Amino acid sequence: MLSGRLLTLYDMSCLLHLPIEVRLLDHTTSLTKDEGALLTMTLLGVEPVDVDMQVTETRGV
Repeated sequence: MLSGRLLTLYDMSCLLHLPIEVRLLDHTTSLTKDEGALLTMTLLGVEPVDVDMQVTETRGV
């Protein structure tokens, strides 16, 4: 994210020449903002202050 642009899974697939052939996430229900923030911190190791800033910037979308 050197340019400040969020890299998508498609971007990474193209850059690394890795095929993405299956559906990666299959949520049966929508996550709340708090659940999404908790998953981001837990699974990706993002600091709480960074998660809060991201949720604020994207308005939880």
